[in-house]
Amino acid sequence: TAADPPLPKLVDFGLARGDDIGAAVTQSAGAIGTPSFMAPEQTGLDPALGPVGPATDIHGLGATLFCMLTGHAPYRADTARAALARAAEAASPAPALRAARVPADLRAIVENCLRGRPLARYGSASDLADDLARYLDGAPVGVRPAGPGERLLAWARRRPVPAALVAVALLFAAGG
Repeated sequence: TAADPPLPKLVDFGLARGDDIGAAVTQSAGAIGTPSFMAPEQTGLDPALGPVGPATDIHGLGATLFCMLTGHAPYRADTARAALARAAEAASPAPALRAARVPADLRAIVENCLRGRPLARYGSASDLADDLARYLDGAPVGVRPAGPGERLLAWARRRPVPAALVAVALLFAAGG
């Protein structure tokens, strides 16, 4: 009913397995996760990237957004080994975002999440959430500096009445 409190749901994007696999799902060696979604540091193939940490979660959110926008994983390949290699080298999936006609600001957000070096991604989930909120509000996002024309257009979309008044005033000034 409407008076019941919201019920949280836990969703995982590829790690769940059916009961028929048994208890030995976790391996003692090797990378744990879905290879075509993994952050480069998560693969364990490049020790210079450092340990798994919060930046890995940022990458995971970006990979999920990428999949939602394009219909496929960012590092898809024919085999798990090939997908791991693509993830380890952070093979850029950006052309797929352009092919899916993802708006430039949203594309910049996802691309920032999927950067190969953990320190090049968003510094925190809050930073990512702030950029997503700016995108939803029609404001320029922090990871893609907008030019003056884009900033003006975004302002006009957020405030159509003042924008229309300014446009009319400019037309009268140009005509007079």
